[in-house]
Amino acid sequence: ISRWLLEYDENGYVSTIRYAGFQNVLVGDAHNIYGRKYVRDEKGRVLSEHYLSFDGTPKATKWGLGMKKFYYDENDNWVKAEYLTVDGKPAYDDADGIGVYVMEYDKYGNVVYALHQDADGKLMLPKKNGVAGIKYIYDQHGFPIEASYLDIDRKACFIPNDGFSKVVRKFDDNGYIINQTFYDVDGNQCLSNDGNSSAKYINDNRGNVQEMWFYGLDGKLNEINEGYAGVKLNYDSIGNIIEYVTYGIDQKPCLKSDGTAGYKAEYNDMNLITKLVNIGVDLSPCKDNNGIVIAARDYDKRGNQIKVSFYDAGGKTLVLSNENIAGWNSVYDDNGNETERSFFDDKNNLTVCAGSCAKWISKFDEQGNETNLRYYNLSGKLMMVNGSAGANYKRDKRGNILEKIEIGTDEQLASGKLIARYKYDKFDNQIEFSVYDRNNKPALNSLDYHKYVCIYNSRNQRIEIEYYGKDGELTSYNNDKYAIQKDEYDERGYIVRTSYYGKD
Repeated sequence: ISRWLLEYDENGYVSTIRYAGFQNVLVGDAHNIYGRKYVRDEKGRVLSEHYLSFDGTPKATKWGLGMKKFYYDENDNWVKAEYLTVDGKPAYDDADGIGVYVMEYDKYGNVVYALHQDADGKLMLPKKNGVAGIKYIYDQHGFPIEASYLDIDRKACFIPNDGFSKVVRKFDDNGYIINQTFYDVDGNQCLSNDGNSSAKYINDNRGNVQEMWFYGLDGKLNEINEGYAGVKLNYDSIGNIIEYVTYGIDQKPCLKSDGTAGYKAEYNDMNLITKLVNIGVDLSPCKDNNGIVIAARDYDKRGNQIKVSFYDAGGKTLVLSNENIAGWNSVYDDNGNETERSFFDDKNNLTVCAGSCAKWISKFDEQGNETNLRYYNLSGKLMMVNGSAGANYKRDKRGNILEKIEIGTDEQLASGKLIARYKYDKFDNQIEFSVYDRNNKPALNSLDYHKYVCIYNSRNQRIEIEYYGKDGELTSYNNDKYAIQKDEYDERGYIVRTSYYGKD
């Protein structure tokens, strides 16, 4: 998407947005949505937002979201958003998996509570972020200096995805974050899941982060999980990162987990990276863990990445990566889905990628969910990769896989494979998995069970799993003697107790 095509109503408000690329060709976003239509009240406030397909008709995202409804208070504060399907039934938003978003304000118009509810108006813990809400505290300038995650009782809770319960921030005079510190439910400073307890930032006058440094509980520089304690960044005139360098505790360039000390980047007029050069501690070109020094990228007019090529430090000679390829070519459909990828060697000839194929082809449904995948060899014939030549998928309206059939070169169920079927609850937790043979009869997998059934608590944590045989009766899991496993969790989301039960 490089531009929006706008239509206005009689009051001068935008009524329709259509997404377009160069030459005003209509294009879709990551969810195959081609635009949005707005319904407004007499004040011009948006009452509803509807997603559009290529031909301008209503369309749902990959998660089934078709429209949003908005509500306001007497001060014109936006206080609620409902997420609905195309036909007006309850749905979840694509970002956080929320059914209804509710906001409460202070007298200055600052959001002090952002709450996540289901269609019945009850606080919920979305599977995507596990947060029932966020409580904000502001300073005298209106900057949000504290953000606390909330449970369904509106009390502070620990978020396993982040590793903390509250973040406290400091801002500079321009409103840019210069420090943030993480705390647990009890108010004690703690380590986040990234491995740091706090971070400091230096920003330019445009808000671009020029330096960031990470600290441990002792207040000293601390390496995060990726192996570095700080980062320095340089930007071009429009804010694209052109140099990214990682530093150790000694504040000297260091290698991170991918084997580099960062990268240098070049961009095209669409602000897409056209050249990425991996650099070492001396800031000169180096190989990453995959053996790549320079990756050049080509794009079509829609911004789809159609070619990636690997070069030596000189930038002109193709070289092989550790996967025995010098790059690949990609083909896309009108919705921006990558439908084909073929690999080439350092002579620019078709080649087989290590552990994969020479080319794969995918098909997608109208929601952008993959429904078909095939692997091909150098001769253009189906080939086996990890026991199959591809797969067929059936999916629900939110993109969850309902059925997976791995096929052989004859396009039938591959030898040694079984048909897999899945069921989900309304939060997209997988509640059942089962396998069947080529005659669609219940089968046993390699772990000697036909299906398992899962039970989840209100935090979307699996608290029980039961294994069943082909006869529908409880069966022992693999070579173990238990048929049921139950798990208990602490407030941090970690399993603290596991109990096993037999068939009886």
